Amino acid sequence: MGGEANSSATKAFERAQAFYKGRENEPHVRDVWVAMGKAFSELQAWDQAVDAYRIAIGPPWELNPNNPLVHQEIVNVFELKGDKFAADAAAAELATRYAPCTAWYAANEKDREAMENQRRIAERALYAATRNTHSAATQMRKDYEAAPKKDPQDKQD
Repeated sequence: MGGEANSSATKAFERAQAFYKGRENEPHVRDVWVAMGKAFSELQAWDQAVDAYRIAIGPPWELNPNNPLVHQEIVNVFELKGDKFAADAAAAELATRYAPCTAWYAANEKDREAMENQRRIAERALYAATRNTHSAATQMRKDYEAAPKKDPQDKQD
C-alpha cells in the first residue's frame, strides 16, 4: 500500500475519532466502528482496521455479546497483514478475555448465541495458538539440528 493511501486511511480514522468522541452512548456508534474496521480491512489499511475494531470492543462496549466475533476480526486482520506474532497474541487475548469467570462471560452467559460464538471462537483460537507454537518449536529444532555449532542454550530453547 502506498504512503498516500495509508495517509488517507490515517486521516479518515482521525476524522472519525474526532466526530464520534463523546458520543459513545449513542446506540449506533459501536456498529459504526465495526463497519469502519471492515472497510479499513478491505482497503488493506491494517492498523486502522485493528484500531477501529479495538474501539468497538473497548469502553463502554466491553460486555457486548458480539465482542468475540469482532475480536476474531482483529486476529484475521493480523493474519492478512502477515503478522503471525500479533495474530497469535490477539488470539491468546481472545481466548482469555471472554472465558468463564470474566465480566463478559457473566454478563452474557444467558445469551445462547453469544455463548456458542464464544465457545467456537475460543476453541479455534486455542487450536491456532497450539498449531503455531508447535510449528515454531519444530522450526527451532530443525534450525538447531542444521547448525554446525551446537549451542546448549539453543537446544534448551
